[in-house]
Amino acid sequence: MSVQPDLPALAPFTSPIVDAVTIVLDPAIADRPWRVARRRLTTALRTALDRPTTGWRVRRVRYTDEIVYDLLPPEEARLSPGEAWELTYALRRLPDVLDAEPSFALIQDAVVPPADPDEQPLVPAASAAPGEADPCVDDEPPTTVNPNAIDWSARLIDAPCAWRLDPPTGGRVRGAGVRVGHPDSGYLYHTDYFAEPDGRPTRVLTALEYDFVDRDRAVENDSGQHGLSTGSFIMSSEHTGAITGIAPAAEIVPLRVTKPRFGVIPAPILFDSGARALRDAIRYATFSAQCHVISISLGWFWNRSLRRAVRDAQAANVIVCAAAGNYVSFVVWPAAYRETIAVGGCNGRRLPWSGSSSGPLVDVSGPAEDVWVASFTPGGAEAPRSSSGTSFAVATVAGVAALWLAYHGRNELLTRYAGN
Repeated sequence: MSVQPDLPALAPFTSPIVDAVTIVLDPAIADRPWRVARRRLTTALRTALDRPTTGWRVRRVRYTDEIVYDLLPPEEARLSPGEAWELTYALRRLPDVLDAEPSFALIQDAVVPPADPDEQPLVPAASAAPGEADPCVDDEPPTTVNPNAIDWSARLIDAPCAWRLDPPTGGRVRGAGVRVGHPDSGYLYHTDYFAEPDGRPTRVLTALEYDFVDRDRAVENDSGQHGLSTGSFIMSSEHTGAITGIAPAAEIVPLRVTKPRFGVIPAPILFDSGARALRDAIRYATFSAQCHVISISLGWFWNRSLRRAVRDAQAANVIVCAAAGNYVSFVVWPAAYRETIAVGGCNGRRLPWSGSSSGPLVDVSGPAEDVWVASFTPGGAEAPRSSSGTSFAVATVAGVAALWLAYHGRNELLTRYAGN
């Protein structure tokens, strides 16, 4: 059964938290641009807000040819949204500043609440009934599937049939050799996600993981259930656990960009997410981790700095997939950018999921209602769980992108479509 978040609890979406102000400096600055950024911040704070710069930090944005800095306010002196815009306007008027914009962290729904310990859990059915006909002999994909089957979402899009195709020369099956960047809430260790058949090394590339919230390497954390569930949807292997991802031979790079919002409502429902962390994760996934696909199960308001990162990823031939949004009346960003594949949600009957954002900005839909994902029981035992959200629809499309790149060979596709 789908669980819809308490909609009044989403009111913080209209009261964003000021995360930073980002500035772009003139590339003609020849020496010590950090010092220029600091001076411009000092001037703008004094003229616009009559505030000191005590506690403010200035941090260079990496993996970009532009001179970009984040101006980070101290925790004890957060700005209001209005003050952030006043500071932004003041910065834009100063010499050497080509652009400035505020970056906001929003509180948003991310995953269905954990099951009540006293609630009788749903039990998934087997993937196929004894004697069931082979669906891969048909020309058309199924119009409906058994929603209790643990792999119904993969069957709805004909993924098992795609795995059985013989690839052309240079191609590979099941997403092998494709690396997916996964900016999310982190992860938890789970057999479905980590274990490999035949003792092979894990395809969760923990050597490349990074936490853009706490700015360290510790991506495994106690709030990583959402990252685990969406990641398992992309690449878990049917040979090692209950859950089968869409691209069960692909690699994944876990990147933490969001954290639970404690003290508001239950943390597994809402996450405190900002465009700045996602922007940094996209740049890292593209230019450092060398990812081929990026799967984004988060979204919020328009942000210029984030869009630059998405455009640079697209220019580097990375496929960026983003969730259209849950329980809001518009397609959120970055899904709303034309450089991404915006993914809405459907159910096992190929009908729209009622919680999905919709409209002309949605490019494609994927399974989003009562899908089965890797999870834990309230007692800490590993068990598949039924959950809903465009978070899983976008993971489906990212998996399909990995299958496509692997089957045809990414280099072959780049050659074939060069200049298009």
